[in-house]
Amino acid sequence: MVFLLSGKTGSGVVSAQTSAATESVAATFQANPATLGAIPDGPDTCNGPGPARNVTFTVSGLTGPPTNVSVTVTLNPPHTWVGDLDAILIAPDGSTFHYLFTFTGGTPTGGSDGSSAGGPYIFNDAASGNWWSAAAAVPDDPDSSVIPAGSYRTSDINGNLTLMNPKFAAIPTSNGTWTLRFLDFCLGDTGSVSSASLTLATAANPQTHTVGDFDGDGSTDFTVVRNTGGGINGQVTWFVNKHADGGQSSRQWGLASDTFLANDFDGDGLADYGVWRQGIQSTFYIIQSQTNTIRVQDWGISNDDPSVVGDYDNDGKADFAVYRPGTTPGAQSFWYWKPSASSAQFNVVAWGLTDDTPAPGDYDGDHKMDFAVQRANGGNSDFYRRYSSGIADTVTTLGHSTDYNVPGDYDGDGKTDLCVVGITGSPSLLQWTYRPSGGGADVVDTWGFDTDYPAPGDYNGDGKADYAVWRPGALSTFWVMRPVTRQIESRQWGLIDDVPVQYTYAH
Repeated sequence: MVFLLSGKTGSGVVSAQTSAATESVAATFQANPATLGAIPDGPDTCNGPGPARNVTFTVSGLTGPPTNVSVTVTLNPPHTWVGDLDAILIAPDGSTFHYLFTFTGGTPTGGSDGSSAGGPYIFNDAASGNWWSAAAAVPDDPDSSVIPAGSYRTSDINGNLTLMNPKFAAIPTSNGTWTLRFLDFCLGDTGSVSSASLTLATAANPQTHTVGDFDGDGSTDFTVVRNTGGGINGQVTWFVNKHADGGQSSRQWGLASDTFLANDFDGDGLADYGVWRQGIQSTFYIIQSQTNTIRVQDWGISNDDPSVVGDYDNDGKADFAVYRPGTTPGAQSFWYWKPSASSAQFNVVAWGLTDDTPAPGDYDGDHKMDFAVQRANGGNSDFYRRYSSGIADTVTTLGHSTDYNVPGDYDGDGKTDLCVVGITGSPSLLQWTYRPSGGGADVVDTWGFDTDYPAPGDYNGDGKADYAVWRPGALSTFWVMRPVTRQIESRQWGLIDDVPVQYTYAH
């Protein structure tokens, strides 16, 4: 599959998706109000706990396991005789837990601290307070001596300081129902949980960046490539017209027979000039915008398709990847991708058949590329998707077997939507159809002529993919229309024999 700068013969390259710049963001979740209340008293035999007070927190919208955990709790009225009280934080998986404190002040002979717990108390790994020392510093008088409010480390049954973050770092997700469980072990105690909150930070709470954005303003720039050297292997020059201010730039990079990529390979939020040159040993050549240095990576062989480049490991950088179609009819196809942080490791996923077309994107919203192919089914088009998050594979019918696939986030919900572009009517026009990932009816719009180049992207930086075409002519022009609102934008740019880089989003 070669993208020749000589007429409309290019193969699709790079998926309509975004890469992510990783940052740690904390989110605080208040206790579900109905779960607050009195802590049931323990038995008169003091040989086991009474019924639990389970305070719950409903966590959503986070990515990955937590890197930092903090619990804030207030007991009002205070709970008497803290040595009888356990406080345990339980993760959504139900099996991972950690004690905030247990049997405070306990001794081998069975004694424990008789002061009260009130608060507010904050428990996290960065705290300087020692819970057992604070309890020991006040008299054992449950009626008047309350452990001072403040920030404390968690502790075990012997009073040793413990760490919460490593305990919860291995859970599969931060999302779900967390439980703060209180247990009282002896008769005669009173107290109630009046408020509580849970604060979680994840290592990957990504901020998305638009593919094709060379200036970092969040919008796709108008970019064409031109064979300025002449011939099938002539020198190519990139011409960029920045969306925000109309600023113009050019850069010589690549040969006319290369495949052109405008992804963020170095994680700085800017598109890099990238080409993939096929051969017995195919190679990526990237100008990294962060350092203005050249990166060379051997990856793939002849007839591979680098259209599947994207962020597979959620580190904020596009990973080198190729789709390798089967070599005989109906044979297995494979995806080969290489984590950007590793010099040796690579991954192989068997997905697709010989005559399929890749349709990559982040369909499940986990900020990792998924494996998807478009397959002809009679006159229809079926999409087979395998998700990086491990949810069940799906098969979806959309469009016709002759349609382009141009996946992207057209509804702005953070997930790639299936989208096809076909030809309809007379004169022949381009018909765009996308299926919202959140459900609902397909959205259908007519935009462009069949002689235009489909060039989808997020041209206004609103987080949604736009219908866009590049129309070659004496005054070559990008024409953009926003889905649903049908707002139109145009930008004159390029010469008649150029090719828009955004055409590489069309498979």
